[in-house]
Amino acid sequence: MTVEKTILDYLEDANPTLLGHAAEPAKLKMRRVLDSIGMLSFLMFLEQTFGIRIRDQDVVAENFDTVSTTISYIEKRVDKT
Repeated sequence: MTVEKTILDYLEDANPTLLGHAAEPAKLKMRRVLDSIGMLSFLMFLEQTFGIRIRDQDVVAENFDTVSTTISYIEKRVDKT
Protein backbone atom coordinates (compact mmCIF):
# COMPACT_ATOMS: atom_id res chain seq x y z
CA MET A 1 0.00 0.00 0.00
CA THR A 2 1.32 3.46 -0.86
CA VAL A 3 1.86 6.27 1.62
CA GLU A 4 -0.91 8.22 -0.09
CA LYS A 5 -3.42 5.37 0.08
CA THR A 6 -2.59 4.65 3.72
CA ILE A 7 -3.06 8.30 4.70
CA LEU A 8 -6.24 8.77 2.67
CA ASP A 9 -7.73 5.59 4.14
CA TYR A 10 -7.02 6.85 7.67
CA LEU A 11 -8.53 10.25 6.91
CA GLU A 12 -11.55 8.66 5.23
CA ASP A 13 -12.24 6.79 8.48
CA ALA A 14 -11.72 9.98 10.52
CA ASN A 15 -13.92 12.21 8.39
CA PRO A 16 -15.77 10.24 5.71
CA THR A 17 -18.19 12.97 4.72
CA LEU A 18 -15.56 15.60 3.98
CA LEU A 19 -13.07 13.34 2.26
CA GLY A 20 -15.77 11.57 0.28
CA HIS A 21 -16.96 14.85 -1.24
CA ALA A 22 -13.53 16.32 -1.96
CA ALA A 23 -12.74 16.75 -5.65
CA GLU A 24 -9.02 16.66 -4.90
CA PRO A 25 -8.38 15.06 -1.50
CA ALA A 26 -4.64 15.76 -1.67
CA LYS A 27 -5.36 19.50 -1.60
CA LEU A 28 -7.56 19.39 1.48
CA LYS A 29 -6.35 21.44 4.42
CA MET A 30 -5.63 19.11 7.32
CA ARG A 31 -7.36 21.47 9.78
CA ARG A 32 -10.60 20.89 7.84
CA VAL A 33 -10.24 17.11 8.19
CA LEU A 34 -9.00 16.73 11.78
CA ASP A 35 -9.39 18.73 14.97
CA SER A 36 -6.43 19.18 17.33
CA ILE A 37 -6.99 15.90 19.19
CA GLY A 38 -7.55 14.12 15.89
CA MET A 39 -4.27 15.53 14.60
CA LEU A 40 -2.38 14.13 17.61
CA SER A 41 -3.90 10.72 16.99
CA PHE A 42 -3.02 11.02 13.31
CA LEU A 43 0.62 11.85 14.09
CA MET A 44 0.83 8.82 16.39
CA PHE A 45 -0.70 6.69 13.63
CA LEU A 46 1.91 7.94 11.16
CA GLU A 47 4.76 7.16 13.55
CA GLN A 48 3.50 3.64 14.24
CA THR A 49 2.52 2.83 10.68
CA PHE A 50 5.66 4.09 8.97
CA GLY A 51 8.16 3.41 11.77
CA ILE A 52 9.31 7.00 12.01
CA ARG A 53 9.66 9.58 14.75
CA ILE A 54 8.00 12.93 14.05
CA ARG A 55 9.98 15.57 15.88
CA ASP A 56 8.14 18.39 17.63
CA GLN A 57 9.88 20.97 15.43
CA ASP A 58 8.55 19.16 12.33
CA VAL A 59 4.91 19.68 13.31
CA VAL A 60 4.48 22.87 11.28
CA ALA A 61 2.18 23.93 8.46
CA GLU A 62 4.94 23.38 5.91
CA ASN A 63 4.80 19.64 6.65
CA PHE A 64 1.17 19.10 7.64
CA ASP A 65 -0.89 21.91 6.09
CA THR A 66 -2.52 19.77 3.41
CA VAL A 67 -2.90 16.09 2.74
CA SER A 68 -0.32 16.48 -0.04
CA THR A 69 2.33 18.12 2.18
CA THR A 70 1.75 15.41 4.78
CA ILE A 71 2.32 12.71 2.16
CA SER A 72 5.51 14.45 1.00
CA TYR A 73 6.80 14.74 4.57
CA ILE A 74 6.18 11.05 5.29
CA GLU A 75 7.75 9.93 2.01
CA LYS A 76 10.90 11.93 2.80
CA ARG A 77 11.07 10.54 6.34
CA VAL A 78 10.53 6.94 5.20
CA ASP A 79 13.31 7.33 2.61
CA LYS A 80 15.73 8.39 5.37
CA THR A 81 15.20 5.25 7.45
